[in-house]
Amino acid sequence: PKQRRPLTVYKASAGSGKTFTLAVEYISLLVSDPENYRHILAVTFTNKATQEMKLRILSQLYGIANSLPGSDTYMEKVMEQTGLGAMAVRTNARQALSLLTHHYNFFRVQTIDAFFQGVLRNLAHELDLTANLRVDLNDNEVEGKAVDEMIETLDANPEVMGWVRDYINQNIEDEQGWNVIGAIKKFGQNIFKDFYKDHERELNDLLAAEGGKFFSRYTALLRSRRNTLRKQLVDPARELVALMGQCHIDYAGLYRRGLYNYIVKRSKGTLDNEPTPAGVQKALQDAKLWTASKCGAADKEAIKDMANNGGLRLLQEMETRREKLWCEYNSCVQTLSHLSELRLLNAIAKAVEESNRNANRFMLSDTQGLLHGMIQGSDTPFLYEKIGVQLRHIMIDEFQDTSQIQWRNFKVLLDNCMAQEGSRNLIVGDVKQSIYRFRLADPRIFLDHYLHYPHAVDAAEGESAKLLLSKNFRSRDTVLDAANFVFRNVLSREMGELDYGEDEALHVGASYPENPDCCTEFHFVEMSAQESDTEKLRAA
Repeated sequence: PKQRRPLTVYKASAGSGKTFTLAVEYISLLVSDPENYRHILAVTFTNKATQEMKLRILSQLYGIANSLPGSDTYMEKVMEQTGLGAMAVRTNARQALSLLTHHYNFFRVQTIDAFFQGVLRNLAHELDLTANLRVDLNDNEVEGKAVDEMIETLDANPEVMGWVRDYINQNIEDEQGWNVIGAIKKFGQNIFKDFYKDHERELNDLLAAEGGKFFSRYTALLRSRRNTLRKQLVDPARELVALMGQCHIDYAGLYRRGLYNYIVKRSKGTLDNEPTPAGVQKALQDAKLWTASKCGAADKEAIKDMANNGGLRLLQEMETRREKLWCEYNSCVQTLSHLSELRLLNAIAKAVEESNRNANRFMLSDTQGLLHGMIQGSDTPFLYEKIGVQLRHIMIDEFQDTSQIQWRNFKVLLDNCMAQEGSRNLIVGDVKQSIYRFRLADPRIFLDHYLHYPHAVDAAEGESAKLLLSKNFRSRDTVLDAANFVFRNVLSREMGELDYGEDEALHVGASYPENPDCCTEFHFVEMSAQESDTEKLRAA
């Protein structure tokens, strides 16, 4: 039989037979011991994938048990995995199929959310939740209603009213209008994100610090520092504009392209950290390089004198200060622009919590955080006892779409399984197929695991290892060549967490009839400004 490893990490490219591999592993465990049906957990991320996996396992168990031709490939692989003869494989497959169909509730092929919801219900007493709580999936609807209720009761909560007023003033200052209800609902959705939940307690402590005056003091301190830095950034430009005016050479046409407008823009307080224009870079080098080619001789001499007598020094000071002070200045600006929102997030979270309590409702997005708090420091057998199962084998599909908090919760179970003798666990993923960033999926979790273990051919017996599934059985070489071309030119460590080398490339795994007219077309979709803003928000 194929040697058992505590953990096998599969990197499975699109169309590489991932579902086949998972089904073979699952069936092999059942054929090795039909009673394993009680001890296997397989999780993925969509209901569709769950149903596909269940159907594949049941249909192939039936096919193997009854010697159907469509199951011959599975039969060969299961015999290879288990080391059993054909008769024993068929007998055990028939028994496993009977056990699964008669004890279907133990057929644990589930979405990751469904699994943790089951754990949550079984831990309702320990988590101080009512057993008949209603789980709600619609975060946005619940949050929107809670914000409406919060706004309607502002008269009874002067502190929150002050925060809303500050937010309105900030919006008016940024020329975004005073009608902020929609904006409050939009940024309020962040309360359901893991990064907010991870720091919610710290935020609450800060809001209560210094008798509730911390935020006011901190805001005043930031504004003062921002104004000081802005003055330091703007002053050299204002002095330079004044010097130009005194010399009567304050006209853009006299200067090389972009120089005069660049200085004036800075003098008016318009600050950014865009790359220095080429014309300005030249002017920074020498006073002789300030003027336009069509500038008259007299004006050219006047500009040269002005530059040599303070102008060049001020221009250089502008750039030196920008390089030195920009990061701190921008940090002050960005922090101030979100402080009002941060205070309101706390109020929105409390409003949602009260609404949920009154409706005996629990939000699906709260599951992971609540369980993580419960799991920390507890022993794994207690959790198994509460969920009513002793797991020995875990399979995690689409592992690249796991978030940090989901992984922290699952790691407790996986570590326990891996420590058991004879346990066989696997995780399957592909960074290129990560699509759940908006749910805080972190593909680096999968990538770290894949890089950590040796290839199976190099691993010692009984050692965890990795396997690469790179052959694509779904597409022609023309399509694969085009996909490889795109990924090779787009993916990198900086963008996409990996360099697109030979291991990542898609390779032909099936033969197709020759077709000289087969070609690949690329269609570029132009996003609207609104869609672009939404994508930026998700990325942030």
